[in-house]
Amino acid sequence: VMIHTYQHFTEEEVTGFLSEVSHMSMLRHENIALFMGACMEQPNLAVVTSDLKGTSLYKQIHLQNDRITMHSRVNIARQVAQGMGYLHAKGIVLKKLNSKNVYLDPKVKICLIDYGMAETKFDRPDYGCVSRGTLCYVAPELLRSLRILGSKIEPSAPFTKATDVFAFGTLLFELMSGHFPMLSTTPECLLWQVACGKRQPLDHLQCNATLKNLTHKCWGHLSEDRPTFIDINTQLQENTSLHKR
Repeated sequence: VMIHTYQHFTEEEVTGFLSEVSHMSMLRHENIALFMGACMEQPNLAVVTSDLKGTSLYKQIHLQNDRITMHSRVNIARQVAQGMGYLHAKGIVLKKLNSKNVYLDPKVKICLIDYGMAETKFDRPDYGCVSRGTLCYVAPELLRSLRILGSKIEPSAPFTKATDVFAFGTLLFELMSGHFPMLSTTPECLLWQVACGKRQPLDHLQCNATLKNLTHKCWGHLSEDRPTFIDINTQLQENTSLHKR
C-alpha cells in the first residue's frame, strides 16, 4: 500500500480533504488507483491507496526515453480516457491529470493523489513555483485567473470537466511527441500565449490525422468547444481497432 500524509491544512482545506475522501471511497475502476482507507484524525490526515508498482508515464517519456510503439501509445491514451470518463460519469473532476499521475502498472492507473506539484524545498514567501511542464496542462480559462497565495499558485476560476479534457489534450500530445508542448517557451510567455488562444502547432506531430484533430479539439479555447470523454473514447477505440487490424 501507499500512505499519503497531509499537514498544515486550513479549516477550508480540511473540509475539502473530507469531501475528496468521501468521493474516493465510492470509486472502483480498473484504470483508477484503488482507494483503501483514510486517517481522519487531525492533524494526522492521510489517504491509503494501493501500491503503484509500475513507472509513471512521465518517467517513461522524459527520463527513460523509452520507445513506445504507436499501438501502445494509443492504448495508454485510451485507458486514461476510460478512467477519466468513469470519474466524469461519477460527477468527479480530477483537476490534476498529468503524466506524473499516470502509472503503467501494467494496466494504466490514474492516481488520485497529485504528484505534479513543485517540491516544497523550492518554496519562498511571495513566490509561486510550479514544476516543469505543469502549466501546459492548465486550460486558458484557469490561466487567466491564476493568483499567487504565499508559495502556491492557484486559479480563482473553477476546475471543470472541460479543464480535465484540456489536460488530456496535453497528455495526448506528450504521448505522441515525447515532449511537452511549447517546450522552448518561457513560463511567462506560455501563460500569455495560451490564455490568448495560441497553441503548439501540430503539423509535425507523428501520428494520424484523427489523433491530431482530437488533440486540437481537446485544446479548444472555449470550454464548450472541447469534446467529452465519451467522444474521446469513441475516437480512440476506433484508432486502437485500426492499429490491431
